[in-house]
Amino acid sequence: MFNSLSGTLTYKGIDNIYLLNSCGIEWDITVSAKTLQALPPVGDECQVYTYYLHTENMVKLYGFFSKDERTFFLELNKVNGIGPKQAMKMLSSISAKQMSEALDKDDVALLSGIPGVGKKTAQKLMLAMRGKLVMDEEISAAPAGNPKFADIVNALSDMGFDYKKAHKAVEEVAKSSDIMNMKDDEREKEIFKRAIVLLST
Repeated sequence: MFNSLSGTLTYKGIDNIYLLNSCGIEWDITVSAKTLQALPPVGDECQVYTYYLHTENMVKLYGFFSKDERTFFLELNKVNGIGPKQAMKMLSSISAKQMSEALDKDDVALLSGIPGVGKKTAQKLMLAMRGKLVMDEEISAAPAGNPKFADIVNALSDMGFDYKKAHKAVEEVAKSSDIMNMKDDEREKEIFKRAIVLLST
């Protein structure tokens, strides 16, 4: 519903901010400690990426200084046993980039060092999120310089393949000389098929 909100920062609390937009609406937005630190002083203009949560018992607006932090939050909420409150605590302790690197390196020790996350939860996070926490710059970096191939990577990721491995496989397949000589539609179908084979071996 809301991708982001812009306006004047009128208040910075412990875990929330007030943002006054040009229409005269002042939003109460829950944020992490890292977002709070990244935002400018009260009185300055700023933009926050948002997530609107509406449940039977709660209506809340969450704010993030980057799309990557929001992606981190949303992926954490998909993990069984981790809700918005714990996800925000984790966001206050570790950045999305650090989390992505820890997942890539199977660094359970780093994850279990996050306040409120023990070894058991860290292992659960590793299993649930490995390959799924994709940074915004990685999404925008289309394989082989062709934005059409990004759709293939996304399709493979939706099928359950690790996003980064799918990205690498598509890049590798797309460089084949016979692939480069095909027509667009034919080329995309062939890249998709070959990438699945490559990822399945």
